[in-house]
Amino acid sequence: GTSIWSTASLAMWTHTPAVLGYALAIWGLTAGAPVVAGAAAAAAVVARPATAGAAVLLTMYLAHRAFFRDDRPRNDLVRFSVSAAIVGLTGVAYNYWLFGNVVGGAPFRTEYWVDELGSAGMFSGSLLVGMAGLSVSPSRGILIFSPIVFVAIVGAAKAWKTSPASDAVLLARYSSLAALAIFLTYSKFIVWWGGHGYGPRYLTDAMPF
Repeated sequence: GTSIWSTASLAMWTHTPAVLGYALAIWGLTAGAPVVAGAAAAAAVVARPATAGAAVLLTMYLAHRAFFRDDRPRNDLVRFSVSAAIVGLTGVAYNYWLFGNVVGGAPFRTEYWVDELGSAGMFSGSLLVGMAGLSVSPSRGILIFSPIVFVAIVGAAKAWKTSPASDAVLLARYSSLAALAIFLTYSKFIVWWGGHGYGPRYLTDAMPF
C-alpha cells in the first residue's frame, strides 16, 4: 500500500538502498545486532543524504536506552556508532573522490531546479507548501496515494500515549520522529514534488519507519 513497490523496487532510484538500509537498521535494533544496524543506517544516509535526520534519531534511541535505562548495555551504542562511522566516512570519501563534495551527485541534479525556480538553495522552499503537497496534494500526497499510512499515524500516537516501559515502544517513538524528520526535510525542499516521478516519491524513504 505504499511506494516501496512502485518506486523503490521498480526503478534505479537511490530510494532503493535507503529503504533497504533503514529496514535493516530497524531489524538490527530489534534483533540485538547494533553493528548491522549502524552500518545499514549509514549506508542509507550515503544513498539519500536528506534522510540523515532519521539516522541521528536512531542513534538517539540507543543513547536513550544506554543512559536512561540501567538494564541496557551501553556498548550497543558504541558498536552502532563505530560501524556507522566506518560506513559513513567511506561513503564521504567516495563522494569526495568522485564528485568533489561529501554528499555525492545531489547538488548537480538539483542545480537545474535552483536556476529554473530562481531559488537561493536546495532547501529554501516553503515548509507549509511542501507539507501540504506531500500530505494531501492530489498529485503527490502520501495520504491520498497511501492511506495505509493512517494506521502508522494511529500507532505512533498510541506509542506516545503509552509508557515507554519496553524497548519496542521506545523504538516506535523514535521511529515516528524519524519519519517526521524525513517528511519535514523534503517539505522544505524546493522541488518537494520530486520532479516527474509518480506519487510521493520522496516519502518512500520514510516508509520503513
